[in-house]
Parts: sequence; C-alpha cells; structure tokens
Amino acid sequence: MIKINKLISLFGVLLIAYSTNAQRSIFTNFSLDEGLVQSSVLSVFQDSNANIWFGTQGGLSKYNGRTFKTYDTRHGLADNHISSILQDSKKRFWFGHRYKGITLMYDNKISALSLTDTRITVIKEDPQGNVWFGTEGKGIYILPFDKNAIVENFIHLQSDTVDYPPNVNDIIFLKKNTTLVGTGNGLFLIEFDNNCNITGTNLINRRNSNIPYEEIVSITLDKQGDVWFLGKSGISKVGVNNFPEMKGMEVYNFEKPLNIIFLNNIAVDKENTIWGTTQTGIFSFKSGKFK
Repeated sequence: MIKINKLISLFGVLLIAYSTNAQRSIFTNFSLDEGLVQSSVLSVFQDSNANIWFGTQGGLSKYNGRTFKTYDTRHGLADNHISSILQDSKKRFWFGHRYKGITLMYDNKISALSLTDTRITVIKEDPQGNVWFGTEGKGIYILPFDKNAIVENFIHLQSDTVDYPPNVNDIIFLKKNTTLVGTGNGLFLIEFDNNCNITGTNLINRRNSNIPYEEIVSITLDKQGDVWFLGKSGISKVGVNNFPEMKGMEVYNFEKPLNIIFLNNIAVDKENTIWGTTQTGIFSFKSGKFK
C-alpha cells in the first residue's frame, strides 16, 4: 500500500500513480463529473485501508479506488470546509474545519467538537499517540493519548509572547518528545514529557539562525533523516541533529516566484524526490534541480 502525504491545492486534485515504465507518470484528474463533492480541494489523506479522503470547501469525499462517497453537515460534520485530515493509531478520523472546530468519526459515529473558531491547519499524531492540532491564530491544541475526545481534555498551547507563535502551518516529530512546528514566525521547537507537559521551547527564525524564510509553510523528513522546509521563495535542507543552531543549511531558491501560500505542502517520495504544491501547479526537486 502506498502511503500518500498530504498535498494541498486549492483548485483541483491530481492523483499521482506511477506506471510500470519508470520514465513515465500518469496523472488522472478527478472532478465533479467523477463524483468529487466540490472542486476546491484543501486536504488529501490516505487511510489504513488505502481509501483516499479529499477535504473540500463543500464537504468530504472518500474514494475507494472506484467510487466516491460524500459526507457533509447532513451526516454530522461540524462544517463542510475541511482543511485537514488524520486517521490516528486508534483508527479515529479527525477532520479540521475553518470556523467550527473539528469533527471526530469513530465506530460508525460522527461527532462535532467546538475546539476553536479558527482554521485547523494541520492534524498530526506523535509517536506516543498524542494528537496535535495546529491552528491559524490560536496556537496548538493537544489531545493526550490516554484522554477521551472531549473539549475539556485538550491542552492548549498559546501565549501573548513569542514563546507560542499563533499561526501554525505544519507539525512534524523529530524524535521522542520533540516536536518541530512550522509557523508564520519561523520554526518552533517544543520538548515535552510523557504527560504532555512542556519542558522546553525554542523559537528559531531569521534573527537567530540561518533560516532564510520569515514563514515556514511546510516541513518534511527525507529518507536520510534530513529536514526539508518550504518557504515562499524556495526550499531548504538541514540535518536533524543540527537543531537549534541550524548549521550547514542548504538553500535552494525557486528560479521564478511560484505563488506559495500557507496551505501548500511538500512531501518526499520513495525515490527521495521532493514534491510540492503551489497555487498554480506542482513542482519537483531532485539532485539540485527544480521541475
């Protein structure tokens, strides 16, 4: 089963499958005619059964390889605007919305949780089973692995100081109990214990490191364990052991502006090629060259 990282594009969906000829790739377009609920796709996720979920501005589409099934507020979703998707290790589905918090789908039940009134930009599960929710404007919420999914059990990381940047674009986990957050104000390194108590934080930005971007749009790890960042002017790479000093960072600028916004993402395929989305298409990067 091929694992697909979340790739976001506001104006369409390209589902990428590789043919038996390694020199050629096949792009299949899915639109309203094929059963997609709405054409503005904001999030994509492949679950443990190989179904692909598309979050749109008008509802949720589940694709089983043959047909689409639609979910919207009539089925219990908190909102039809689906900005982020995750299936966690407990087989629970989480759907983040723009205005009305999150929706939990589990054991054939759909329930809405009024967690926040701002966009849920990213949902990730750490190696300990804690589920992290990044937002646009209100920092990070964490549901500890041993807590029931009710609003009162979420931990909210937010501050009026620079310690907790409010605009979260992406979240990855570097090692046990260490989280790296891409924000509108650089990178945010969080260390926490097994009870989700924060034990250390470090804001890494252009003023105190070699990072070339004000805003970190997306983060991914490659096969060698190096960390890649997407900024509005290009992509960068640094060794996972070089935090927070960020020594030896490699910077690759786009040859021309590619119209990157906070919704866009990068991912790494099995050939260690970097793929990224923009507002006008897709780019790839390998061996120092963009395509």
